[in-house]
Amino acid sequence: VHDRDALPTGAVRLMVAGSVAGVVIAPLLHAVATSYPDIRLTVSDALSSEARREVEAGHAQLALMPSPAELQGMEAVPVFEEHFMVYGAAKLMRREPAEIAFAELARRPLAAPDRAHDLRKIIERAAIAIDQPLDVQYELNSPPMLVAVVKEGLAYAILPPSSCIEAVAAKSIVGRPIAGTNLSRVQAIVWPQERPLSPAAVAVRDLLAQVVRQRLEAGLLYGRLIEPGHKKI
Repeated sequence: VHDRDALPTGAVRLMVAGSVAGVVIAPLLHAVATSYPDIRLTVSDALSSEARREVEAGHAQLALMPSPAELQGMEAVPVFEEHFMVYGAAKLMRREPAEIAFAELARRPLAAPDRAHDLRKIIERAAIAIDQPLDVQYELNSPPMLVAVVKEGLAYAILPPSSCIEAVAAKSIVGRPIAGTNLSRVQAIVWPQERPLSPAAVAVRDLLAQVVRQRLEAGLLYGRLIEPGHKKI
């Protein structure tokens, strides 16, 4: 009884942005229920811009989201770095080389999120660096919708591997490395500096970092693990 009374309690809301949501949410909920039964955890997936707004407004205590260096007034625990690949329908990728140059890819029909999305910003910066405009024919702010368009052979998409594990396993789409540029981003757990985390939120933060590590080790997330530690952004 004393042990249970010492455990953190209360409500925590977590935003999970982007492609990692489907990989980490279920094991995180299981871990919280097992280790901290009195924490009421609510998890929502969203675009990175929405996740940031929810945390800044105090509607969520934590967010797992990309590119923490672009956020102001946030504490951050970087957890892993993910590298992007280009994906296309299996029938189209049969005639593609083992590695596709970014300069060539920029001229292909692409499906991508809109310009407010973190992923699109990364791709656009790479295109500007080589003075090559992108041919974005479909703007879709959802990884499943992007994958669906790729499956139909309507366009290629530049995505982190974690966003299309099932489609790749089903061999309906195929990924290739991108040559000529380093397209990657850091995923981090973030919260506002001005609002210290409750004990319950700290417990969720630490469990989330553990779940990400386990998913990486199991091959269900793809990327480079960043050693524990946090920094102000």
